[in-house]
Amino acid sequence: MSMVPPWFLDDGNPGNVICVPYPSPPKPPALKPPSPRPPLSTTASVTSSVTTLAGSKAPPPGTSQSATGAVTALATTTASLLPPNYYSSSRLPLTIFNAACPAIFDALSALRNRTTGACGRLVAANRAVAALVNATARNCPTNVSVYNCIAEAAPYVTRLVEKKCCAQLARVTELFRPPAAACLLTNFVPFRHTFGFYHVAAKCENHVMLLNGWPDGSSGRVEIFKNGELGTVCDDGWDDDDARVVCREQGYDGGYAEWGGAFGPGFEWQRIWMHRVKCRGNESRLADCPMHETTWGQHACSHWEDAGVTCFKCPNCPAEGAPRLMGNRTATTRVNTTRGARPSWAAGRVAVWHNLNWGTACGDWWHRIDSDVFCRSSGYQAGCVIDPRTMSATTVDCYGDEPNLARCERNSWGYHDCTHAQDVHVKCMNFQNGTARLVDGFPNQQVRGTSATGRLEVLHNDIFYSFCPNNFTNREARTACRSMGWAEGRTATNTLEFQPPLGVPQFPRVFNCSGRENSLSACPLRAGAVPVCPLGRRSYMQLWCFKSNIALGKAVFGSSFYVPTTTPDTAFTFFPSKAVDGVLTGVGSLFHSAVGPDPLPWLSVDLGGPFFISRFALYNRADCCGNRLAFAEVRIGWQPITRYPDDNRYISINPLVWKMSSFGANGDVYRVPIIPARQGRIVTLQNMNPNGGGVADADNYYCVNDWEVSGDVVALSACNVFYINTDIGGCRDLCEQNKDCSASNGCCTVFTWWDNGWCQLRKAALSGSCGATKPDAGVGWSCMKVYDV
Repeated sequence: MSMVPPWFLDDGNPGNVICVPYPSPPKPPALKPPSPRPPLSTTASVTSSVTTLAGSKAPPPGTSQSATGAVTALATTTASLLPPNYYSSSRLPLTIFNAACPAIFDALSALRNRTTGACGRLVAANRAVAALVNATARNCPTNVSVYNCIAEAAPYVTRLVEKKCCAQLARVTELFRPPAAACLLTNFVPFRHTFGFYHVAAKCENHVMLLNGWPDGSSGRVEIFKNGELGTVCDDGWDDDDARVVCREQGYDGGYAEWGGAFGPGFEWQRIWMHRVKCRGNESRLADCPMHETTWGQHACSHWEDAGVTCFKCPNCPAEGAPRLMGNRTATTRVNTTRGARPSWAAGRVAVWHNLNWGTACGDWWHRIDSDVFCRSSGYQAGCVIDPRTMSATTVDCYGDEPNLARCERNSWGYHDCTHAQDVHVKCMNFQNGTARLVDGFPNQQVRGTSATGRLEVLHNDIFYSFCPNNFTNREARTACRSMGWAEGRTATNTLEFQPPLGVPQFPRVFNCSGRENSLSACPLRAGAVPVCPLGRRSYMQLWCFKSNIALGKAVFGSSFYVPTTTPDTAFTFFPSKAVDGVLTGVGSLFHSAVGPDPLPWLSVDLGGPFFISRFALYNRADCCGNRLAFAEVRIGWQPITRYPDDNRYISINPLVWKMSSFGANGDVYRVPIIPARQGRIVTLQNMNPNGGGVADADNYYCVNDWEVSGDVVALSACNVFYINTDIGGCRDLCEQNKDCSASNGCCTVFTWWDNGWCQLRKAALSGSCGATKPDAGVGWSCMKVYDV
């Protein structure tokens, strides 16, 4: 028994497909052939075209059509099997004859369910064959049953041709496909050969057909009807997304791309209509897909590059691009969303359904927006990568508004240079409505537990919204940051690693917060205000959120402090500790330098250990004399500043991070971000122009209401002390600050500065408890201290 290629059948279980080989049909009884019919020319009238095609067989695989669409018709029936003029539309009831295209097609479809008609009996017989356990072609309905159904359906098809119902003609043959693979050749091929070329007779512009493939019509060379000619498609850039569009246009569920003239080349004189087709996979017709060359017929190909497809049916399979978390873990806690109670999170490996298979996604260039798109398509609200090791899908780049990963920018399906060790693992999450988050900030601006930057998003009706800048002040920023667990916040700029993704809507209302609320939802709305984003999504608000004051209650030193001798000041003390007590109001809560010869007064805070310092806030005196704080400098480093005047000469060793550009004013608050965060332990504030503003006063002093410092602690060990984000000069300064050999952690004699900005201090050049100094490819400079003899 000869075997033909398998056909995919649904076995009734969702997602399962049975591959059933079917035998060739038995040899039909010999029939007396009629006289051959003349070839069809598409320049003939519709009536003559229908007359020529009706009851004729389309060209077998290997034959072709002329450039004008002519079809060589080979007779396959006898006059005794098909009645005279069986194809004539005049046989239709008047109501159907005058109906619109969809109604005619619906009437044709209804023939399958009419049990008293020929097509109804044929369909019922084929369903019975499909129910058999081991059906063969011998169980299939007879040729007479098939021809009777063709004769019953032909007037409807003829009328569709006469009315140029191109969309309906493309679906005619699939109406009569038998469910049993064993009956495809005997019961389906006659329908395809009889009705498969009617769209040519109707001159259906942009209609696609498959030629030279399997007899059931599921594969073949792709040809498209354009300007009265059937032409081919070049396979340059041809992929599964293009094939899926073609196959859906033919009534299938999906398909694979075929290249290199897999189904034979078209004729040498035949046009190649399309080149470098770039379908996204969701288009309804091949003609709707963009091309690299926008002019039809423009190409640099030969017919040996004609594109083809192999299509399949799988009605119970997942949708193309459907997501799945493989090997996932799901939270037991639930979150109330607009869709009901949902798991708060689920984690696993990313998988995508494509052409009858689940495949993974390679982690090359994977980013947060890709995770969000995948998790939203999985029924969650947001996502993030959880495995740093992060294959049907390859390099993926989503813009943010895609319904699933299949619609994102990517390589062609299956094209990659990855292994499964690079499979993406994500955590998908659900949140309570009203949840705020910061996204897309530069990594070097995120200091864990200390500060964070990024674009503000708030969840509303299960969708994350961003905010326009009008009327969004530091009060709203402070409230938003508080809702995320930070102590403080402010608006910011230049914090984003990349622009906001597509599909993130702007919040439709404008808040009017006081800054004391714990969430934006607690703020009243600003009456009559409408959100305005002048640059669209590029205008969305960026915030800087940070933790509470790490200088609070730490050891603090001043060059001097004021001891009052007159009332009402005698009721207060003005020690340096008042600058870090966290009290922001009242005369008795501020630090005041001495009234006397202290020309450049300073205040120095020892944080008690190394920190990454990301911001500070300086509160000027509010009741008076604000101009006395003028051109002040803030420095961060490692050199202790504790004694006046002995340590005055060491202040400049610590690197300068900020300087006032003018005189202060009463009640000024200076909130200064330090980006990137600076590593250090000692924070020094020095007033460089006391009694500023031209005030004639012989006394030199300044006042600070309070001083906040934010940062993240750094773990240091005895040997591996590294400092980051320094230059060569800063590395030398660090070594100089550790020059006191009597100190247990001092006596730096060698400093090494790497090209990436890391600095290491060493106690010995060539040996010692921390090992010998060795060459390193990443070292920019390694400097040894030289002593005079």
